[in-house]
Amino acid sequence: MSFVTSFIDPAQISAGKITLAGRSAGIIIIQFHATGYFDAVVTQTVIEPTAEVRVKSTDSNTVEVEEARALVFVDKNAIVGNIGSKLISLNGTIQMYKFVYSSGDEMKEYGLGDKINPNHSVALHVTAADDSTIGYYTVLVNP
Repeated sequence: MSFVTSFIDPAQISAGKITLAGRSAGIIIIQFHATGYFDAVVTQTVIEPTAEVRVKSTDSNTVEVEEARALVFVDKNAIVGNIGSKLISLNGTIQMYKFVYSSGDEMKEYGLGDKINPNHSVALHVTAADDSTIGYYTVLVNP
């Protein structure tokens, strides 16, 4: 399939995904045309980006995010509540954060007043505003 874009940088298109970075919320109409098939046109209306699970940090001294590898680096003295308060979504939508670790066969959640144990295998679960899309990051403690 080939495509011609009017406002989408081809670098923002990958298999099954189009990223509309920098676009404000609202209705965006995307039309797809299958080359050689004049009767095959699909129109998709995107109402609002509520399934955002990517995060960024507002305080790199407490928490750093490496989005490309889905890693979150946290200060060894920071507590979970403070770490979570320094994270925001990339597009400004509301997200919920849960820091979890494995204990044997069980998954346990850190409390807001807990420090991340560097000896645990820790993950950050990010739930998007749509309440069904979940993203995952590996959490590492800076020495």
